[in-house]
Amino acid sequence: MTHNPFVCLRFLTVEDAEFLYELENCPDVCRHTEGGQRPVAREEINAFLKNHVGATLHLGTQRLVIEVDNGGEQVPVGTVDLTEINTDDRHAEVGIAVLPAYRRRGVALAALALTERLAAKMRINTLTAMVATRNSESKALFRRAGYQPIGVLPDYHFNGTEWEDMEFFYLKTQAAQTA
Repeated sequence: MTHNPFVCLRFLTVEDAEFLYELENCPDVCRHTEGGQRPVAREEINAFLKNHVGATLHLGTQRLVIEVDNGGEQVPVGTVDLTEINTDDRHAEVGIAVLPAYRRRGVALAALALTERLAAKMRINTLTAMVATRNSESKALFRRAGYQPIGVLPDYHFNGTEWEDMEFFYLKTQAAQTA
């Protein structure tokens, strides 16, 4: 769907069930997501895929799979979520998750760049992201991708054990710059 020589983004397929199960239940990934520490069952993954496969846009949400080339084979290593997509006001929220083995390799930064290009094609002017204030790696990633921090929302997210502050970031896309 959208790619550079190193990373590509594509729509979900039913074959992604096992990969999504691994990603959604990875302790280092799920501690930063809305589901918190709760394990995700295979049945939940299958139900999610049933509702999202083949849908280019489902209820203002689009989940894309991040793939990298591994010796000529495309391997799924993460996801990018565009949520709260509002085509009238031309904004969306972005979230990203990458398996720990593929971090610090430029995968997430490349995926965010591809996501920005996709959003611009969708005529989305502004992308936003909310990151737990304690998640210094994600905050640094969004800053490197050009997102600007604009404030902290105190006690905004319950991670399964406690409330945590979330830092709010935004980025004006190429669509905004050419409008």
